[in-house]
Formats: sequence, structure tokens, C-alpha cells
Amino acid sequence: MERANEEETAQRGAALLAASLRGAVAPVRVEAGETVVRQGDPGRRFYFVESGALDVVVTSGMGLRLPVARLGPGSHFGEMSILAGMPVSADVVACEASVLYAPTAEEFDQLVRRNPDLLEHLAGELAFRLKRTNEQLAAQQQRQATLSKLVSFRPSSPFKRDIPSFGAKMTAALAEASGSDLPLLITGEKGVGKRALALQVHSTSARRDEAVLVVDCRELSPEEARSQLFGDASPDFVSRFADSLGYLQAADRGTLILANVDSLSAEVQADVATFLRTQQESSADDRVDVRLIATADRPGAGSGAEEGQRGPLFEALTRVQVIDLRPLRERRRDIVPLAEHFLERAGQLNGSPPKQLGESAVRELQTYDFRFENVEELRQVINLAAALAEGDVVHSEHLFFGSGTGADALQIDLLRWPRVEQLFLDKRFMVGLKALVAAAFAGIIAACFVAPASALGRFANLMVWGVWWPVLVIASVLLGRVWCAVCPLSSGSEVVQRAAGRGLSAPDRLKRIGPALALAGFVGIIWVEHVTGMIGNPRYTALLLLGLAAIAAAVGWLYQRHAWCRYLCPLGAMGGVLSVASALRLQARKEVCQASCTGHECYKGTEHAQGCPMFNHAMFLTSGQHCKLCFECLRACPTRSPRLVLQLPVRDIWRSNSVGADLAPLAVVVGLMALVLAALPSGSLHAPLNKWWFTAGALAVVAAGVILLRLLRPRDRTESGTTLSWVARLVYAFAPAAAAALFAFHVQSTPWLDEISLRVGMTEVEVFGLSLLRLVQGSAVTVGGLMSLWALWRLCRQRAAGKLAMALVAWTPLALLTAAYLVTALALLGRG
Repeated sequence: MERANEEETAQRGAALLAASLRGAVAPVRVEAGETVVRQGDPGRRFYFVESGALDVVVTSGMGLRLPVARLGPGSHFGEMSILAGMPVSADVVACEASVLYAPTAEEFDQLVRRNPDLLEHLAGELAFRLKRTNEQLAAQQQRQATLSKLVSFRPSSPFKRDIPSFGAKMTAALAEASGSDLPLLITGEKGVGKRALALQVHSTSARRDEAVLVVDCRELSPEEARSQLFGDASPDFVSRFADSLGYLQAADRGTLILANVDSLSAEVQADVATFLRTQQESSADDRVDVRLIATADRPGAGSGAEEGQRGPLFEALTRVQVIDLRPLRERRRDIVPLAEHFLERAGQLNGSPPKQLGESAVRELQTYDFRFENVEELRQVINLAAALAEGDVVHSEHLFFGSGTGADALQIDLLRWPRVEQLFLDKRFMVGLKALVAAAFAGIIAACFVAPASALGRFANLMVWGVWWPVLVIASVLLGRVWCAVCPLSSGSEVVQRAAGRGLSAPDRLKRIGPALALAGFVGIIWVEHVTGMIGNPRYTALLLLGLAAIAAAVGWLYQRHAWCRYLCPLGAMGGVLSVASALRLQARKEVCQASCTGHECYKGTEHAQGCPMFNHAMFLTSGQHCKLCFECLRACPTRSPRLVLQLPVRDIWRSNSVGADLAPLAVVVGLMALVLAALPSGSLHAPLNKWWFTAGALAVVAAGVILLRLLRPRDRTESGTTLSWVARLVYAFAPAAAAALFAFHVQSTPWLDEISLRVGMTEVEVFGLSLLRLVQGSAVTVGGLMSLWALWRLCRQRAAGKLAMALVAWTPLALLTAAYLVTALALLGRG
């Protein structure tokens, strides 16, 4: 009854207004789309709608244009501005040709003076509107807060027409989608650029001057998703004007992008499908006019049910327009143009000229698979590289992929004890260790060179080949590159670098051929060692060590940081290969880095600590392959994120997401060289036959390593590296067995091991006898073999996706090959 009385009063007031205005002012005609008044302007007229229809549109603080009311014949507006001197509170736009009466403020004042009843009617209208406004204010404020959290306004997409794969087919698809007003579904893997393409479609469509809303459906709560999308409207008729607005009303006349639409429940997806169907069937004036673009991770994701089922929303979208974006690893020609684009954007944000991609960076980018987030992952990699590169060129050492590995239940953080952490934080500890080792090696070199025939010279030589060399091999497998942290070659190179270093960046060509040089250098050291008889000639040992020190010093003088250790050192390369199986390594706390790292001090360094000498970023360490355990990152990091963890051996072979394939062939070279050494004919190498035989074997090993190195590199820019990466991991899995065989050979030079025997039996009858040397060799080979077999098994299980039968089929021949290798090595070593 009350509502009926209000409507009757409003009708009488409208009739009184119409009668008064017709005789006082001339009518004004406005065309469809014409804006009568604008929000924020001073109000100078009173408006009465004689015929037609107009929309009241409010622009929110977020820039949203929200239609809040439809004004038909008999409606009026503008009185608040005239009576209270307030600015216009909303735009009023004609949605069809309309006739208005629009007296000025003076004319309106004269009108109400002549007709006091008009003023009473308008006062009642104002009171009624104020009451409704107060009731809706709280709900609208809550809606605005929700919009600010869940709706994103994005600039034009980063897609560029000059990207090679964005060619004729994709350009045609984009042109068709931009020229249409029909719904669009964009599919593809995570991070492939679906939102960017959706924004590109909007920015090139007829709606480009209207609002575009991006709503991530993953952020919509299941209980409120329907109301957030539709407000209080029914899906089969979503009006522009409702007491509670949803995203569809907010995007009226523009574009609504529903990202990850497959995250919506099946019920809400069905409602969206109903909206699409009814929107296409009719176009009432007060129905929202929205272009809907949806994105999903895979073609079947729109069903909201099990994979393979197609729900009504998916069917509705796929019947109209679908664009499928291929993952970045399948369009590798796009990687470099996109990377250059991101570098350009990074330069614009920093107000500096864009940096260029170096040859080594291009090679790294083109051989990485970007399986985590595709284009978004590439953007993150490039943005970090731009921040890390000090010069104008981004090199491979500035590129970091993945995001490291998180903590594992089977890991022990050795730095959780404060005294241990303080020990490594104190730089004097590492300096003291380096000085001690450097002094010891200087003494060894001096003794071997000055007094090679003396007892001291022979003892020094024995320490090199009988103790240091086998310990280096086995320590690399168990503890990683611990030797590299105190290596005197590295220390000498660093001293030269600080005194007179030129600080050049290592050239890309050096990085490219570095693995081959390190491989050949490793074989060369062993060849020189045995051809010259260094085990029995201390002076040659001194010359070898002095030669390596001179080369390391020269590289340190030329290039920045520890380029010798990272790219060229044969012993460092061997340590890097074997350390993939290590139980000890540095690992940053990923959650700490992601939350608080802004300065990248672990890479760049600080006033009190240098950056990582091996060009590492602690957050991205996923193995110990290129980590020297020097703890410079720990001392530089303000949050003490790096940790020293003890873990299961060989774990990184199947868990790490970025073990480099370039050094994998060295694992095969180590294993083959161990067999060549074990198979040496008995007698002195000074015999011509033995020299030629050993040289031919060494050359064959180098050739095999170079061939494998070539095979493990993608042969063209479009080739996926997934299979090659898995093959490289298989090669790394053989590293413990190869190291065990090499150790078993060199441990023969360790004094006294062959002289100590373990015997079982009576005094007169010996039941069993075994020298300590054979026991050590057998134990090393057994442990190395088990480590390799376990790593191979985990890799096969991983490849077979947990299918036991397939894993066994793949693992069995690999296990037999490993066992045959180790048995052969032991048989050759035990011939004497």
C-alpha cells in the first residue's frame, strides 16, 4: 500500500512538472549516445525527460563506469546541483533519441516561485532518493573493496607482431577475434600469455575505449562467485540496473576477461553459459552489453568436471571462437624477441637504455624449456638478469631459471647451530684455511722441484698422487666442491685479480668451448701424469702444478670473478660433475628470498662481502655443481637465507630442475679414462708400445666425450630439450660409479695399503686373505655402484610416471651396464 501511494504521488508530481515546463521553456532534443551532463561538472540546469531514455553512469575511483539507473519519461535530474550548489554526481547519457526540458537555474527558480507545489514535490523526491542512497552505501563500499582486490586493469599486451610464430595464422585469428563481438576462449599452459592476448583482443576491438575488467576466477570464493559475477540478477537476464552490482554490470559496454574460468564450479559455469546464450538471443535496452573472453589452462578445462567431460560453458565457448596458444618450448623462435622486449620494458621502468642479449645468454635461453610458467617465467628471468647485469650486455651468468628447491624432510641444516654458522660467517676462518692449504702446496711444489731425489721430495710427490688425488675424487662425490673452496690455484688467481685484474667479462666463445676444454684438460692431465711418470718423478709434478697455477693466474688477471673455476679448470669441472651426487651443498631458504630479497646481495656483493665468485644466485641453487662452498653468499645476504644442508646422496640428480647438461659428458670421460688406466699393459709406460697404446686410448676418450657433448646440445632452435635433459641426468647417474673406478685406480698409489692384509684361517692354513687395498677398492666400487643404481632407478620411476613395470624395463639394461662396467674395472685392477 505504501509503495502504491509513493508511485501515485510521483505520477502526480511528474504531471505537474510536465505541465509547468511545457509553457515555460522550449524542448531540447538529444541523440542516442550524447552525454547530457558529466560527473563533477557544476550543475546549471534542471532536466525533465519528456520522452526517450537516458542512463545514469557513475565513474568509480577505480575508473569503472557503473550504470546505476535508467531514466524514462517523467523522470528528472539536476535539482541537487541547483538547490544545494553541489557538482553533478554522475554522467547522464542518452541511450536513445530523447526529448528534454532543461530550464536554467534562474528559470527553475522562477518556476518554483510561481508553483509552490513543485518545490514540495521535489523536496519529497530528494528525501526518498537520500534514503535509498544511504541504504545502498555500505553495500557499494564493500563491492568497491572487493573490486579493488579482484579486478585488474592491465596495459596493452606484450605481444609483438614481429614475433616469428605470431605469423599469418595467429594474426588472422587475432583479427577475427578483434573484429567480432562474440565470446572468445583462449587456451594454453600456465604463463603462456593468455591474459595478454585477451587484452590485445580488447585493445584492437570496437570496445577498446570502454572498460576492460580482468577477474581471476581462482580468487572468487566458491560460495560467493555467483553473486560476485551477477550481483542479484538472474543469469538469463542481467540488467544494467540492480541493487547489487556484479562484475558483468561493472563491465557493461566493455570487456570482461574471466581468467582461469575452469576454476569456477560446474554450477557457476552453467550460469555463465546461460548468460551467454540469452545475451545472444535478445538485446533489451536494460540488459548488460558485455564481451566475454575466457581463459583456461587446457582445452578441456572449461567443463568444471573431470578431464574429458565437456560442460555447457565449454561447449558454448568452443562453438564460437577458440585460440590455442602453444607453450614457449614449442615456439623457440619467439624466445629471443620476447626477451628483447622484456629488456626494453625493464629499461623503460628504470629510466635507462635497454640492455642487449649476449651470445651466451641467447644460447641459454634457446635451450631452456620454460616449463614452469612459459612467457611469465621468461619475463621473470629477464627482469632479474637486467637487475644483475652491471654493464650493457646480459650474459649467461646473469640468467637464472626455476626457483631453487625448498626444504626437504630428509635434509639437515648444519647452520642451525649458531656456533657453526658464526664459524662460516667469520671470513677469517676461510682466509686461514686458504692460507694453510696454499702454504702446504707451496711446500710440496718446492720440495718436488728443488729436491726431487730426496726423501722429502718423494714424500711430497706421494702426498699429491697417493693422498690428495684419490681424496679429491671421493670427496667430490660425498661432499661436493669442498676442495674448490680452498684450492691454491683459485686463491692465487684471486690475489692476482685483486692486485692488477682487468675485470673483463669472460667472452661468449670461451663459455661455449669451456666444457670441451675442461674435458680435454682432464684427460690431458692424466695423460701427462702417466706418460711422464709423475708418480715416480717429483719434478714433473711440480712443473704440472706450476703450469696450472700460471694459467689460473692469467685467467684471473684477464677476467672478473673466478672465471677459471667456472669455465676452464679441469679439476673443477670434474668436481662439478661428481658433486651432483653430493650429500652436502648450499641451499637458500626459498620463501625468505621470495619475500625479502630486493638487492640480490648474494650475487652482487656488499661493502663487507663480495658477490658469488662463481656467478650464482643463492635462491636458484638446485645442486652443488657450480658452488664452491666459499660461503660468500651467506656473508653477503642480509637475511642469512643460504643454508648448508646435509641430504641423501644423488638426490639432486632427479630432484634438481637445472642441472646443466654441458658437463655431463665428463662423467663418461671419467669412467672411460678409469678403464683405460686400469687396462694399461703391465710394465713401464716408457716402453714405446705402452705410450702409443695409452695415447690412442686417451684420444679415443676425448673423441667420445666431444661427440656426447655435441649430442647433448639441442641441434636446432626449435628442438625441445626435455629428452636431452633426461639423458643428461642418466649420464650424471653414472658419475658415482665412474668416480669409484677412478678412485680405485689412484688409491693404488697410497702408501702401505697393499702391505696390510686381512687374513682368516689357522696358522698353517689360510682360508681367506685380502689386502687392505683390495678391500678399499671393493668397498668404493660397491658404494659407487649402489649410488648409481639408486639414481638410475629414481630417474626411471620419474620418467615412467610411477608405473613400476615400465620403470623396471628401462632400469634393467642400465643396471646391467653399470654392473658390467664395475666388474670390468675391478677385474682389470685385480690382474696383478
